Amino acid sequence: MRTANPSLRRQLLGPLMWVWVAVALIAAWGAYRLAQFAGDTAYDQTLQDETGAIATQVYWTDRGPLLELSIQAQQLLARDSEDRNAFMVIDTMGQILAGTANLPMPEDFKASFEAPQLFDATYLGEPVRGAIYSIRSPMLDQEVSIVVVETRRRRQELEREIQLAVLLPTVA
Repeated sequence: MRTANPSLRRQLLGPLMWVWVAVALIAAWGAYRLAQFAGDTAYDQTLQDETGAIATQVYWTDRGPLLELSIQAQQLLARDSEDRNAFMVIDTMGQILAGTANLPMPEDFKASFEAPQLFDATYLGEPVRGAIYSIRSPMLDQEVSIVVVETRRRRQELEREIQLAVLLPTVA
């Protein structure tokens, strides 16, 4: 009895199918990483910009730091849309000058005097991404830290949209 040899088509397409599957998996992983990088970069930059913008509104008086931020600006910073956002300006004594009390802060934020420092934490039972920026008084021995946090909902939504935009053409 003679065994049937696989057809030429099957012999050629078999290895190609494995190559196609491997390339599709690599593309999926690349899309995931690209989406994560793009989402994190965009939203992290926004957090850093917000801390810097608030820092420009801190004025030093003989009685200490003073935040001159309009009510409308404070409401914009603490907007509650899809993401929960909050900010806080706190001095070295733990006194809240503006914003929401008890926001998470990193334990070591010495580097935040040079540039805003990003951190991950939990706030009200939800994972948040935050930025902290600290400034010193030019003439007084006083410091304040500006903390801005936001939940990760919009960030994750953007990442899913990028992943779909990259993967759908690959799969189709």
